Amino acid sequence: MIKVGAFDSLGGKRSQYLAIYLILYDKLLQKQKRMMDGQLDLFTLGMQEEEVIFDDFPELDELSDRIKLLMEKELLGVYISGHPLNEYSSTIRENATHDSMLLNQKDEQTDEYIMQDNKMVVVAGIVNHVTTKITKTNNMMAFVTLEDMSGEIELVVFPAVYERFKNLLKEDQIILVRGRTNIKEDEGCKILVSDIKGLDSIKINVE
Repeated sequence: MIKVGAFDSLGGKRSQYLAIYLILYDKLLQKQKRMMDGQLDLFTLGMQEEEVIFDDFPELDELSDRIKLLMEKELLGVYISGHPLNEYSSTIRENATHDSMLLNQKDEQTDEYIMQDNKMVVVAGIVNHVTTKITKTNNMMAFVTLEDMSGEIELVVFPAVYERFKNLLKEDQIILVRGRTNIKEDEGCKILVSDIKGLDSIKINVE
């Protein structure tokens, strides 16, 4: 509950609550144990000064927005207070050519994908999941789920590209990806990756 902001309205910082909650929890367990052993009764519970549990917070800086968002996603499966890509919105506008919604958009009349197959695109997002696979030639490749502000897109990273950029293919990493579309009616649009950069790096040129 601390990690997802349930106590934010009470005035303390999430970093402070996380620093003291185990101490408070231990004190409550000790009190409960004394009650079960008959050392306290309901009439005297909370009446004695030594039984009062104070919430004195240590002096700590608040957790970064990025860390808070990652904790929300870890526990709830969704971001609550924002999105990790918000602070990169201008960089994304300047560099990305498409987003996941546009890549997966279908014509309402024909139900066919509007996006062209084998088209060079640049997308930006946060790595949600990485699955590696060993090929028949005993090389490593990866299938990556990339999340942007409108949804998700699957990246296919073949061995030569994987070997170059595997340090960027980690969960919660924010990246720019350049590659060609691979569209199949039964699988949707995927991107066959040719280049990956951290979102803070220089622009990727679309050829």
